[in-house]
Amino acid sequence: MARKFQFDNPDDSYWNESSAGGSFFDDGGSASTAQATARAALNDLFDSSAAFRNNSKEGSRAEDVETVDWSGALVSGSIPSPLQSSRFDPHTKQSGSLSATDLLSTASSFSQRRNESKGNVSPQLARSQRAASVISEGSVESSGTGFSQLDHTRLKSEHKKLQIRYEQVRQERYHPPEIDETIRRLLRGESAILELYKTKHKKVQLLEAALDLRDGNVILAVVLFLKQTLADSLFRDLLLRMPRAANHYVAYLRDHFKFDDLSNILFSLGRNDDAAAVEFLVACRKQTSHAKVQSLKRAVQSGFSDPTLNQEAAIVADYVALLERQIPVDSSDDTASKQGREQKFKVYPKTATLVDQPTLTTLYYCALYHFDLPQNSFASPLAVKEQHKLTEKQYSWLVVKALARQKRWADIERVLTTKSLLGSAKINPVIPWTHLLTILARHDASHDTMAKYLRAIPSWEERLVFALDYKCSDVIVDCYVALKDRQKLIEYMSTKLTAHTKEHYYAEGVLRNSMNKWKN
Repeated sequence: MARKFQFDNPDDSYWNESSAGGSFFDDGGSASTAQATARAALNDLFDSSAAFRNNSKEGSRAEDVETVDWSGALVSGSIPSPLQSSRFDPHTKQSGSLSATDLLSTASSFSQRRNESKGNVSPQLARSQRAASVISEGSVESSGTGFSQLDHTRLKSEHKKLQIRYEQVRQERYHPPEIDETIRRLLRGESAILELYKTKHKKVQLLEAALDLRDGNVILAVVLFLKQTLADSLFRDLLLRMPRAANHYVAYLRDHFKFDDLSNILFSLGRNDDAAAVEFLVACRKQTSHAKVQSLKRAVQSGFSDPTLNQEAAIVADYVALLERQIPVDSSDDTASKQGREQKFKVYPKTATLVDQPTLTTLYYCALYHFDLPQNSFASPLAVKEQHKLTEKQYSWLVVKALARQKRWADIERVLTTKSLLGSAKINPVIPWTHLLTILARHDASHDTMAKYLRAIPSWEERLVFALDYKCSDVIVDCYVALKDRQKLIEYMSTKLTAHTKEHYYAEGVLRNSMNKWKN
């Protein structure tokens, strides 16, 4: 909406007042009369201007002209301009904001008082008074033109302000602000031109100020700026001197997956273990197995070449050897499974790939599908045991589980049988008896098979406990005879054994044998 025009400051009048455009059109019935009066007053103004110019040429500047003020009183001095006289009216609400209607009424009152003065006012003063009414009455007709002029003035003012701001920015272009001011701008999230700091000394001061502020974003912004503008050697030395800045930079590289730069900066900072771990992580992220193997080999030769990481290097080398074993075995088995050449893949279908499986899982896989292969074969369980230095307990445990799944009891016995120095063979498992018997029972081992392993338990008390758990009657009777407990044997016969069965007849024969000695 339009705003009141003020004569005090035309450039700012557009913004000073609220809308008052309606007052220009309140007296719509007298518009034609006001226009006629404005034209007549304008002609008188031109005549008055010509007369004043002629008087000025004749040297009449020193003559005093009688004037009257707005109240009609006679005053001396020069003729006041209508623009100057309208600066303040105590009857209005604000200074310098007279409306066109107020100006018209004031001009009319002034005309009446001029007529009452009866010739006391000079003709030049009368023409000037009519000129004042032109400004008031003519504004009704030329309000649109006035607004366009105000817009033009406002645009000129804005343009001037922008020019001043541009000059300030252009002058500050080559003069960096104070370091504290730049740090405050970064903290507030405002733009700051760090490239203005050219010298190494200034850049170091900038980083020190950021570290003193303890804001991670500001520190990282300065560190990245130093990375772009300093030589690599200077940048590394600076990070070595300022560990907190180095930690922020390392975290930034890790979060943005810039692993090459991360490993290089960690090596330069002397953090070889972290750098080797990054190289191992990058190698493990490879999509194909062959690319992973090659990356791991390079990591062993570079990142894990530090003598302090010999143990870790051995673990990575063992992982590489495991992958190099798994890849061909898995590929060959996939082909055999698809072509249907092996019956075991039909009975025990392959449900997952072997590649990237742990060592113990690989041993179980090889025992399940390739137990009969010789030791020099990639898929042989014995080859896996020797290559990866597995213990006898690990080997026996997984091989027995794989063979029990296939119900290969004789092979299980061969695995668990050992020979003494005198050449005698006996079942001597390295895994606990409770786990071995659990595996056999879970895969439905026969009564004779369970009895064979129960009789291999050296302790009679322990053998009796397991025999009672798995209900091996003949083994239980033998345990009672060995322990010379006749009462327990009689109680067991009466409560657990059925008359006229094989087990019952066996217990009766033991009781009748006079060679057995009893303690009760």
